[in-house]
Amino acid sequence: MFYKVMWLKIGKPHNPEVLTYKDTIYLPSKIILDIRRMTSISNGNLTDFYIIVLTLIRAHVDDEGRYLCIKQKQVFAVYELQIIVPPEFIDDGQSNQRIVHEGASLLLTCHVHGRPKPNVTWYYQSFDGQFQF
Repeated sequence: MFYKVMWLKIGKPHNPEVLTYKDTIYLPSKIILDIRRMTSISNGNLTDFYIIVLTLIRAHVDDEGRYLCIKQKQVFAVYELQIIVPPEFIDDGQSNQRIVHEGASLLLTCHVHGRPKPNVTWYYQSFDGQFQF
């Protein structure tokens, strides 16, 4: 008996993309996949014990979503993929020295991005070298 086996990616806003079809890369006309980053391998044939593996190479934030392995509309495996991006601090090009008059306000900024959203803690270093919150 012949079965259709495929990997689907359910991304935002919940529209499915067919990634593999019978363990070969399938490129829908509306979606361009980087074929060098996505591969699918299998062993045996569809009538024996069958393994179909989807590999993402150099995962990117755009790869985030739900991945499903489906055979004849029956879901056999579901994976929820979340991409973690390490924090990166961005130099705003401003001088690191500030002068402010006593009693005036001062605004200091620190630009950082990453996933999940990074937590930033500010410390104050006094003239004697001690750090304080």
